[in-house]
Amino acid sequence: MNLEKIFNNKQNYHYLFLFILSLNYLIPLLIFGRITLFYPDALEIEIVYNKFIGEFAKGNFNSIDIMSGHLKWEYLRRLFSPIYYLYAFNNELAHWLVDIILKITAYISFFTLAKKISKNNLLVGLLACLFASTTDQTHLGFGLAISPYLIYLITFKEQIKLKHYLIIIFFGLNADLMTTIWLMPFVCLISYFLNKKILDDKKIHIIKILSIFNIFLFLASANLIYVSLFGEAMHRDEYVRMSVPFFESLIIAFEELFKIPPAFDLQLFQYIQYTLILIPAIIINLIWRDRISLKFLSLIISIVIILFFLRTETYINFQNSSQGLIKTVNIEYINTCLPLLYVIFLLHLCNIKKNFKLMIVPISISLIIFQIDSSVVPFTKTYLLKNKSEYRNLYTFKGYYLYDEYLEIKKIVKDKRTMSVGLNPMVAAMNDIKTIDGYFTVYPLSYKKKYRKIIEDEIENNFRLRNYFDSWGNRVMIHFQPGENPNENKIKFTEAKKIGADYVISKYNLKNKDLELVRTINKNLHLLKIL
Repeated sequence: MNLEKIFNNKQNYHYLFLFILSLNYLIPLLIFGRITLFYPDALEIEIVYNKFIGEFAKGNFNSIDIMSGHLKWEYLRRLFSPIYYLYAFNNELAHWLVDIILKITAYISFFTLAKKISKNNLLVGLLACLFASTTDQTHLGFGLAISPYLIYLITFKEQIKLKHYLIIIFFGLNADLMTTIWLMPFVCLISYFLNKKILDDKKIHIIKILSIFNIFLFLASANLIYVSLFGEAMHRDEYVRMSVPFFESLIIAFEELFKIPPAFDLQLFQYIQYTLILIPAIIINLIWRDRISLKFLSLIISIVIILFFLRTETYINFQNSSQGLIKTVNIEYINTCLPLLYVIFLLHLCNIKKNFKLMIVPISISLIIFQIDSSVVPFTKTYLLKNKSEYRNLYTFKGYYLYDEYLEIKKIVKDKRTMSVGLNPMVAAMNDIKTIDGYFTVYPLSYKKKYRKIIEDEIENNFRLRNYFDSWGNRVMIHFQPGENPNENKIKFTEAKKIGADYVISKYNLKNKDLELVRTINKNLHLLKIL
């Protein structure tokens, strides 16, 4: 039986592609006994925020005090997005439930749109599965995942019923304002490219759909809007961005167009699956010059050009000299649109049979890499490299948050406040240990200035670290530069004590006249008391 016959049965291909998506969970479970994910941003900060959103949902309104003592509820993204209230029950289970719901939403959303464009069930299912695989950052909400469905409603649906409005409202509430808002112009452009008559026949239709979605999108972020309009000065007011030299920016633009990995590290497994499909797809498109797919390629190129402009000295100087939202907004989030544009570009390109025959292998390989990407590094370090017995799998909840080790610390420090050295303070917060430091996307500028007193001597002779903190400042934490002797640090622990710290959780057994070792938990985790 050939593939065409198999994929004429809807149930067959849904089962197959949902099974492929499930490999993202099943493979690491079989290898490590735990599901893996990329830890930067996700485990570092966003899942910790979600834990506290769960506490908010349970009515534990004082729990926010754990994070630095200066953070307020209104500073948290997703605070009013109900899907994240699942964290009220169990943090890890909630994360994977949201992740599964996100992927299924993206699969159904793109499949619904794609079926109106192509009758090739294999192509539609394959690309719906690919699109679902790109939506792997739950902290960015459901904006990207639901965008194909919004396009479907605008372009192909003649009448919007109550069930459609309820879907729009639910996903508007669970979308992230800072990233989703940049999707809206492209939702309109894609809809227009698919059906130019919508401007003549469906003006009111478009206004209804997008107005309702955006009203609830803004309502879900009402706390952040309030803070930006009426709150005290935030640390973002001191953001200073750096421009990129022309030729270096040109190379970056080339890398962005083809999604070429910028470094041979974990980023390799976040980019290579895109590279495998974009290089052949763009070459094929330029050779055969299919008119419709060229339109979507032009949208991809337009985003690359916008990102290039945002790195220019002219724009950077303008933004640095501005005030308010113009200074602090991240227009770079426009790249959120790219995964959607990639799959719609591929859909039109591969709707031509000869192109699909050329692309089916790279698309299939890319799809498999998506399912194993976060498991490659821990598998290599656990089973293939020397000293593998010492490897700590940072790609899992247990490996990153060290629940047992921090429980031992919690028993000692009780309700006293801590600071971390060489470690992410958000791990302490995740384990209900009070901190003075952390990784915060929004916090008062006044607190940044207080914390700077602790590290002012340490960063004085280190331009990179000083620029990192003063010009950006999201990471309110202490890390030493490579080669620096931790025992020759210039950290003012007495200043840390002034803002509430009684203990230091350190990667190193620090020797300092203001510190006393309380306990060594393991060779990379020490608890010290500030005298």
